[in-house]
Amino acid sequence: MASNLHFLIIPLMCPGHLIPMVDMAKLIAQHSVTVTVIITPGNAKRYGAVPPPRHSVRAFRLNSSSSSSQPLTTGYPMDVKAWTIYPRNVIIRERIREAELGAYGTLINSFDELETRYIDQFRKVKQGRVWCIGPFSNSNKNDLDKAQRGSKDSINNHECMKWLDSQRNRSVIYVCLGSLTRLTPLQFIELALGLEDSQFAFILVVKGGSRTEEIEQWLGENGFESRVKAVGAFLTHCGWNSTIEGVCAGVPMITWPQFAEQFFNERLVVQVLGTGVGVGAQRVMHLDDDNRDAIQVKSEDVCKAVKMVMDEGREGEERREKATYF
Repeated sequence: MASNLHFLIIPLMCPGHLIPMVDMAKLIAQHSVTVTVIITPGNAKRYGAVPPPRHSVRAFRLNSSSSSSQPLTTGYPMDVKAWTIYPRNVIIRERIREAELGAYGTLINSFDELETRYIDQFRKVKQGRVWCIGPFSNSNKNDLDKAQRGSKDSINNHECMKWLDSQRNRSVIYVCLGSLTRLTPLQFIELALGLEDSQFAFILVVKGGSRTEEIEQWLGENGFESRVKAVGAFLTHCGWNSTIEGVCAGVPMITWPQFAEQFFNERLVVQVLGTGVGVGAQRVMHLDDDNRDAIQVKSEDVCKAVKMVMDEGREGEERREKATYF
């Protein structure tokens, strides 16, 4: 039976937040309610590549300077609408916090078994109005659904999967530091050399941006790509979406937090769950920090953490068992 309920979802406009919020929208829409997701023009193009919908829906692009709306073709399943806005003013943190404090309740992309003590305490603060409805990524029916969320791959997906299939189980490290992190060229070099020194196969995601040209030049001039014929497992910046998907994948993590709550997420993974090893990051890397000579984590720190996580002895096996349990 159709419902008159209408959910309005306003995610932070970056993939690590938008992807799970769209997953949540699809989950809610399965209960015959209307869901509207507010997204930017750039993200509207990115999410136009979702698999064909099970049910036909319409999406609208709205320009904040005009009351007119324009239909937009998307692939959202069921009754999920996407609206695009062109914001002129920044919503300040105080107003967001005020709205949060006035909300009736809180939905969390997590599950009780993962962080029981903390969720119990949060429920006490919120008079019980806290619901864990995650992990959102598990709402996708198969690996293809998960893989096709977000931007189109910039590499040959067939070649990547062919290479992965040729490796031993649990022998490859996947390295991705999120959509906002931009390592300085010198710090990237330390990361790459540390991975190489560990002598484990890996996949290293290289972000686009103002620093990419210098990084690609180093990769080419030093023969790095020809020496390392691999592409990798899970070294993460500890953004919550990456963390929860790493938990769902059942793999140990190498943690390198950058800013915000990522340091708390690292503590959960390393100290509480016992499924990860940190590289030793101690300082917040601000988004506008452009100190090109800054090196916080050295290659030997990366190499040491990788070897600890990939260790086939008792400690490494216990870590893998814990990761598999969650």
